[in-house]
Amino acid sequence: MSLTRVIEVTLEELIKRSTHIVIVAPDSPPSETEIIPIMKEGKEYPPYHRLVYHYRVLESLRGDLKKASKIQVVSAHDAQNEHVYRLSVTENTNKSVFEQTYRPQAAYQVHEPHILFLTKHAKGKRYAFVTGGSAEGLGMRNEIERKLKPVSTTSPGTD
Repeated sequence: MSLTRVIEVTLEELIKRSTHIVIVAPDSPPSETEIIPIMKEGKEYPPYHRLVYHYRVLESLRGDLKKASKIQVVSAHDAQNEHVYRLSVTENTNKSVFEQTYRPQAAYQVHEPHILFLTKHAKGKRYAFVTGGSAEGLGMRNEIERKLKPVSTTSPGTD
């Protein structure tokens, strides 16, 4: 039997680990499922299903994504999930995993603009969520921007 252990991360950790923080709206279509064939030693197994989300960038708070860019985003745990799935179907092995997650502090609807915390994905021009749930409502924008500002190291009157 496999278990998933969930580890919660803070907003500060999420920001620190994000290469890109963007305000997005869903693109059309909002998502698609990729079918990944599984073969081992000439034998075909049931395919892995990867969910890919599509977004349009409205504004970039961190990173080099430009307004109106269209991006594809996969799960933070996609590589791990695919690996565990391959072991399960090819070797009948169940593996326990750790998954990191973030609990948004401001409400948002997935069909409305919201903030995403992303990292570059290993495969091409895709991005991955930093953790499970690595999105935030626009109500947290000011707090996020405040945390993104560099801290001054000089004291008043010392310049």
